[in-house]
This record gives sequence, structure tokens and C-alpha cells, in this order.
Amino acid sequence: MPIVEITDVKVNSAKSDDLVGYYLDLPRPGNESDIYAVDVSGWVLGKSSPVVGIEFRSEGLKLLRIPLNTKRQDIVKHFSQVHHAEASGFKARVNILTLEQEFAIDVVAHLDNTKEIPIGTICGRRQSLNTGYQPTLSPLMVTTLRRTGSTWLLQLLNVHPQIIAYRPFEYEPRVGSYWIEILKAISDPSSYLQVLSSYQSDANWWLGNSYFPLEAMAFDPSIQRWIGNNNIGVVASFCQGRIEAFYEQVATIQKKIRPVYFAEKFSARTFITSLMWELYPNTKEIILVRDFRDMFCSVLSYNKKRGVTSFGRELTSSDEDYVRYLKSGAQYLRDLWKRQTPKVHLLRYEDLVMQPVEALKAMFEYLQVDCDEGLARQIMMEGETKNRDQQQLHQTASSPLTSIGRWREELSKQLQDLCNETFGDILNEFGYNV
Repeated sequence: MPIVEITDVKVNSAKSDDLVGYYLDLPRPGNESDIYAVDVSGWVLGKSSPVVGIEFRSEGLKLLRIPLNTKRQDIVKHFSQVHHAEASGFKARVNILTLEQEFAIDVVAHLDNTKEIPIGTICGRRQSLNTGYQPTLSPLMVTTLRRTGSTWLLQLLNVHPQIIAYRPFEYEPRVGSYWIEILKAISDPSSYLQVLSSYQSDANWWLGNSYFPLEAMAFDPSIQRWIGNNNIGVVASFCQGRIEAFYEQVATIQKKIRPVYFAEKFSARTFITSLMWELYPNTKEIILVRDFRDMFCSVLSYNKKRGVTSFGRELTSSDEDYVRYLKSGAQYLRDLWKRQTPKVHLLRYEDLVMQPVEALKAMFEYLQVDCDEGLARQIMMEGETKNRDQQQLHQTASSPLTSIGRWREELSKQLQDLCNETFGDILNEFGYNV
């Protein structure tokens, strides 16, 4: 069975005032590959502004960006009047291991005036990555945005005898994300092709940052399969082993005899969560949401308390722009929840504060771990008293209860209206009143 099958290739038919022309030569519908990558080639020719790069994206996330790296004499013959016609071709091998098994890759041309123009979309499907690794622990992913009560939730989870989390209020453990990021880097063709052809021009040459060895794409088929398929499975198995080894050490320290899950935060809009589902058949995912208006207030208050500008606020010029910036994360969580239901469990911060026993029992039932009312009450009590000093440093309200609905007192009428307009539909879908 092929690893990858291309199901459709769509070249944008819309005319562009900035481009003389463009085309995707490869891949073609029906093309197959026995590695976790897709070879893409084509050409694109700008009019007054030359094209300086081609970017490959999936679901809005950047996969790879390359310069025009292939000379095209055939394009020169057709467009001899354009002085940069020869340097109009591109060729790339795009890593698809981090994409969904049914994937779409958008191909976008960048002009030197910073304008970008979509030129096509490549659709396909791939096999899942089977590493052969037999984990004894499964990921419990808390997928959320920032300032949603996720650290407190991890502390509550860590009190449960069958769940491991590592010192939530002291550190921000991302052991799973760390090793899956390493897998992503090593499984990218621009990295693993370095073993065959590299200038070793800098300290990070093995990541392929400085040189993409195009001539290494046409080597022995058996070596190609091994390096782009079999070897990736071995690397993935190693990464899984390192994740489990860390949490085995933590379990020993915490004296947990038969843990089932290791719990960590996972950021929204990342490939890591989908790959976790693929590598671990018993993965669970909690989508944690909080009224985005209160979340916005908490960010502003935390930044003021610490004297910093963080959580993405540093990327925007005003509080109004920051509200709009937060919308994409809120939309992603909503779309993820809808797409993954009933695989995932939705938890609202407000329910955890106001109806903690019921919220914990529902969550533990989803996880299929011990979930009686007595245990839920014990977990809530221990979670509220443990690491009290660290909790207070982390908080921006006098108590969790007073953090609910704080936007009504802390935001100006103008910001309240903007938040309601920006988040209104999403809040309604998550069950909040607007």
C-alpha cells in the first residue's frame, strides 16, 4: 500500500494582475508515494514584481517556504519579454507526516512587495504512522488558550492516583510536545536528506535550514523508502520511549503505582495534538474554554501585575487589536471541538469553579478512571490547598469565583461592545450568554 495518494490537484483559475502565469506540474491526481512526503514542482512568473518565494500551508499553518530554485528554459521561450523568466521554477519535497490523514496543501506565491497570491491546492490522503511502540501511558491533552485556568486544572488532575502531571504551578512541562517537535524536525526531508548531501555550513546544518539538497531527491528507491519511511517510524518510537521514560520517573517520585495518563497542556492550532492521537490509540483530549472576555481581562491583569507584555499582546498595537487577535484562537477551539466530538471532552472553566464535583466526575467518566463523588471532593480540596503560594502568584483575581464575569467591571463600554461583537457567536456556541 502506498504511504501517500494524491486525490486532487486544483490550480487557481482566477486571473491575477500581479502574475504573468503559473502552474503546478507535480503532483498529479493518482500519484502515489512510499514516503511521508509529497514532491511538488511548478513555475510562477511575476509581472512588475518578481516572485521571491513559494509557501506551502495546511489549514492556515506554514509547512515550508522555499525560493524559486529551478531554472525553466521552457518558460523563457514563452515569456522572453520578462527578464526574470528563467528563474521561475520551484521544486520541493513537503513533509506531510504532521498533517491530518486526509490533507490539503495550499501553494502560495510571495512577491517582493510582500503580497501573496494563492496558486493552487494539493489534496491527498496518507497512511497512519505505525511505530510498533507499545505505550503503558497515554496522553491526556489539555488543549486550550492562555489564562483559562489550565494550570489549576493540571493540579487537580495530578491529585488523581491514575494521572501524572509534573509540578504544574512551578513549571510548564511540555515533554510530549518537545519530543514530537523533535520528530517533526527529523522527519522533514530538508533534515533527513542532509545525511546524503550537505554543505555543513552552520551548527544546525542537520535541520536543513541553510541548504535544501534538491539533487538528493532522485536516489536509490530502496534507500528513499528506508530514509523517508522505515527510519521515521524508528525515530517516532524512540521519541515515544523518551516521553514515557520521563513520566515513569515522575510516577516513582509521586508513588503512583498504576498510572494511566500523563497530562500536559497543548496549545491550540498545532499539529502535535493530531499526531498524538495517531501515535497513542488511547489518547484523551480535554478542550478547556473560558469566557473569552474574562480571559482577555486576565491577560491584561497578569501583564500589569508582572510588568510584562506577553500572551500575544506584544504582537498587537492596542487592546482593541488584541481582542481581534484572540478571535482566531477562539474559532480554532470551537472548530476543533465540533470536529472531534465525541472523541474529546469539553470543560468550561466556569463549571469547574461553580460546580466542581459534577465537572470533575464528568471529566473522569470520560477518562474512564475512578470517579466517585468522594474522590472528586478530595481532589478538589487538595487541589485548592496545595501550592497555595504559587497559586496566588499565578492568579489575577481574589478568588476563582470573583474571576467569573470580571469583564463587566474591568472593561470599558467600548471594549465590552467590541468583545461581544468579536466573540459573540463563538460564546453562544460554547453555552455562554452574550
